[in-house]
Amino acid sequence: MALSNITAYNVGWGDCFLLRFIDNNNFISYLLLDCGSSTECDWNTIAEDISSELRSNNCFSISFMLSHLHQDHYTGFNNVYNTIKNRGIILNAFYVNSDPNNKVFITFKRYFKDIPQELFIGIGIGHSLSSLDSSINVIWPPKPITEPYGEYIQQIFPQYFNDNSQGPFIKKYNDGLYNVDFFSIIFEVIGTNNKKYLFAGDSRPQMQVLTITIDSDGKLTADPYRDQISSDILKKKWNTNPPYKMIKMPHHGTVNWPLELIDKDGYILVSWIEQITEKGNIYGDMAVEIKEFPRKISTNWHSNSAPYPLPTDAFKITISITTNNDIISTYDINQKQLIPPISYQNTI
Repeated sequence: MALSNITAYNVGWGDCFLLRFIDNNNFISYLLLDCGSSTECDWNTIAEDISSELRSNNCFSISFMLSHLHQDHYTGFNNVYNTIKNRGIILNAFYVNSDPNNKVFITFKRYFKDIPQELFIGIGIGHSLSSLDSSINVIWPPKPITEPYGEYIQQIFPQYFNDNSQGPFIKKYNDGLYNVDFFSIIFEVIGTNNKKYLFAGDSRPQMQVLTITIDSDGKLTADPYRDQISSDILKKKWNTNPPYKMIKMPHHGTVNWPLELIDKDGYILVSWIEQITEKGNIYGDMAVEIKEFPRKISTNWHSNSAPYPLPTDAFKITISITTNNDIISTYDINQKQLIPPISYQNTI
């Protein structure tokens, strides 16, 4: 199966992407990637739109994926599940970055209270997403997160657990680790144009922990330890594989480590644009023009300051993957196609 369409919904500060796949026999399947927001959101309307999209393509099943356990990525799943279920659509599987039986994940299951527990599947590098015919290549995390975190991290990075006077060892984990951004699901997929597309969750380029160094006098020194894991893995792959046509940028555009992995004719998808400078730094609350840089499609629904802004009354955007170009369309709540501003390039 290959990726044929990407739909990004207007959920405010959050992520909600509907991915459509198609095989050589024109069989269609869908994945809902993240479904959450930290702001008010009409999940019923979004769920009805998802149901309409599936039914219009004679598809009556879908898979869910939650990149990581943060509010702006999971709050809408339960509502969407109940609505599509009432419309005769079956949930095949719910992929998550955690072992569904670990204590941390169990505490979050109240947010998915109506979704059958047997549908949750923890995934990591090399895991097959059977409901999508293995069309997705999971790049990170190494394996589903287990509880407690200390044991999980020690299994993944045993070289940093060296409790002796010869070097640093990990003693305490900071909030940057507990919020699991670093272990967001990252995956790549081939489009119908044979180009590669990357979805990076909220992934951070570095794992940050507190390392304790003991000198010869027994003095303890605490320093943050950062390990460049996610980007290094992708750079290694990039050395032997073509770069990406599109990257869904991490953490709503505030983290920029994947930028160098984009094809020279590629573009980035940002669910809430901040600011991109000529050097690729993302910050602030106003967008600036990109010069000699990948083109950007922003789902910042509250500002026309992005280099390629969308209409502020857009309900969703769709990216249709074609042989020559990826075509961007915007729609309002009544499914009327909106004409983007003149400065917006709707074919990339």
